[in-house]
Amino acid sequence: MISTMKIAFYRLIIFIAIIGLSISACAQPNNDTNQGSTTPAEIPTAISTPTISPITTEMSEDSLPEKIPAGITLDFWHPWSGEMANLIEEMVGEFNKTNEWGITVNAEFHSDETVFIDDMNQVIKEGESPELIAAPIYYLRILEENGFALQDLGNLIESPTWGYTKDEIASFLPVFWIADISLSKRLGIPAYRSGYLIFYNLTWARELGFTQSPSDLEDFKNQTCRAGSTYLNDSDLNNNGTGGWVYSYNPYAFYSWLKAFGGGSKAVGNKINTLGRNENVESGTYLYDLFLDNCAWIGRQQQPYEYFANRQALAYSGKMEDILTQERVNELNNSSDQWSVLPYPSNSSKPVMLIDGDSYAITTKDKEKSLAAWIFIRWMLKPENQVKVIEASGTFPLSKTAMDMLNDFKIKHPAWAATLQYLPLAQNAPDDSNWGLTKEVLADISWKLIQYTTKSEDIPVIFMDAQNLLSELTQ
Repeated sequence: MISTMKIAFYRLIIFIAIIGLSISACAQPNNDTNQGSTTPAEIPTAISTPTISPITTEMSEDSLPEKIPAGITLDFWHPWSGEMANLIEEMVGEFNKTNEWGITVNAEFHSDETVFIDDMNQVIKEGESPELIAAPIYYLRILEENGFALQDLGNLIESPTWGYTKDEIASFLPVFWIADISLSKRLGIPAYRSGYLIFYNLTWARELGFTQSPSDLEDFKNQTCRAGSTYLNDSDLNNNGTGGWVYSYNPYAFYSWLKAFGGGSKAVGNKINTLGRNENVESGTYLYDLFLDNCAWIGRQQQPYEYFANRQALAYSGKMEDILTQERVNELNNSSDQWSVLPYPSNSSKPVMLIDGDSYAITTKDKEKSLAAWIFIRWMLKPENQVKVIEASGTFPLSKTAMDMLNDFKIKHPAWAATLQYLPLAQNAPDDSNWGLTKEVLADISWKLIQYTTKSEDIPVIFMDAQNLLSELTQ
């Protein structure tokens, strides 16, 4: 039987191969017309991406149109769904009715990141693409590195006619603003940014005897182990095995733990991967021990919200979008517990909070359509529109101006307000073109660590096998 993780690898490999081959065939498109295991022995044939001369789409101030004709139509693809997709549809409708240039944007949602990438891959293969996308940063780098040139938004941002003022640029939070720059080119501009955090029950922790949230890795282990042992030693057999941290296969959660130990993964020149380094093995051993000692556990439900609301979990790994959902679930379960979110504790004085998100990018080489797409992006990023996105999603404000408009939101959502104090700790999740592959490998490692056949002496081997796998896949 082929594991789900192996299937994921095949999909990613096919995706990268098709991207390279399709771009080689058609140069630049005409835009106007959780579980399983994989070992290095199971790798399909190596990826081969043709070398392609980049196609310049950069527009200097001199080449920017002074005006654009009325009636331009743009296709805009994004990977958002649910309430966020509904909001985007409403905002696009408002833009279409109110913009003075008569620009019409047709928004099309593609469910999630995987579906979006699959669909983009297909239209690129067919020699077409939407003029405007919102996409993960690593995907923008894949496109750019394989010859699908994106507009350099730096020229548009700095345009005296169409761009931002210095004060407007300074208002954007630097950690978000710099993420889309590749060498000297700006591939995108932030559409939204989210943080990866630990959800923590303050009330229950106090009842367990802890007056402070976990200050380091040892403290986190002590608190989650206390929660787990409390249920093991009570008279209710049904709660045995629960209580601590809900173990997570999420690659961003797992990578946060690696960073907490000073580790991570880095491909140097696409040849040397450092996933097998000692710090990562220490992190894997820590998580292995948490699970073995009943300080971490796996539930049957896919999401941890109910477990957290019903005190079956002292803590779980989530992201900012989970805050509004957790509030609703606690209310439905009549939970009066006070809870908040924390960065990942570390073995240094600096906790870890990874951030990630999608960015707007312009894919058309038509100058007038590019300018129309930029006008739409600027409108979407107006502070009042940022506020609408934040109120729907619970993600970070992208600018100080938007942040100043959210005082009522802070009061209503104290856990969300707590995330703002962690912004000085924020570090961008990996965004190189190999991150799509790396994420699958990380999820696979996190699964292998807690299999009943895994022994502590196997952990260095698991990481080294993963390092070799990534090195081969990314060559």
